[in-house]
Formats: sequence, C-alpha cells, structure tokens
Amino acid sequence: MVPGEVFPTDVRAFFHGISAATGKIGAIAASQVFATASITTIFYTSAGCGFFGCLFTWLLLPDTTGLDLGELDRFNRYLLAGEASKYHGEAVNPLYLSVFERLLGYGKQYDPVKDEAHRRVQLETSVRKSMKARPFDAPPADEK
Repeated sequence: MVPGEVFPTDVRAFFHGISAATGKIGAIAASQVFATASITTIFYTSAGCGFFGCLFTWLLLPDTTGLDLGELDRFNRYLLAGEASKYHGEAVNPLYLSVFERLLGYGKQYDPVKDEAHRRVQLETSVRKSMKARPFDAPPADEK
C-alpha cells in the first residue's frame, strides 16, 4: 500500500513497479545468501533486517492515513515547480509528516488560512484561463 500513497499520480505506476522489482531482487538475493548460511545466522540476519526496517519506516515514512491523495499530488506539483516553500496545505501538516521531516522543520510552513486563500486564487486563475480558451458565447468555427 505504501507505494500507492507516497508517489505522485503521474508517476505512481512506474515507481510502484520499481518498488516491486526491488523487493523481488531482495528476495532473490536473500534466498541465495541464506542457502549457504546456518540457521542461527539466518535467524539473526532476519531479525536485524526486520529491526532496521521498522526503524527506517518509523523514521522516514510519512503517515498518509487520512490525507487526500489529491492533496499529495498538489504538494508534489509545488515541489516539481521548485516552489515548495509557497505550499501551506495539509501535506505539510506535522500530523502527516515523518519523524525525519518533522526534525528538519518541514511542518513549520503549515498554515490552513494561507492555503485556503492560495487555493481560491488558483481556482479563479484556472477558471479565467478556461474561459479565455473557449468562451461560451463564441460561435462555432464553421459559422464564421
């Protein structure tokens, strides 16, 4: 479920495939290494990998439970435009950030009031652009 939630919609399938392939490569490598190892080595290696996997998950993975995927996509558009500092929405709410992101201070720019004002401006701009593209009262091209 994690790859389906953390990657932007535009590239979600591609990176979901990369994640799945990486998992399969890890499984092949583990089966090759474990084929020659003792039971005790396998046990301690698996326990160590599980411990570090839990630690990295807790430290680095954001909790997207309850966060709209559309909001994550909106934040990713800001990131791709190089304007992440202008985003103040729910995706940078400390509630949804990973421990690592909170330590770096990413949640400081969360401001729902600023975000709502910016969202209104974006909506008005997109409506104006769509009206300029094809006004409703313009005659069809064949009637000119």
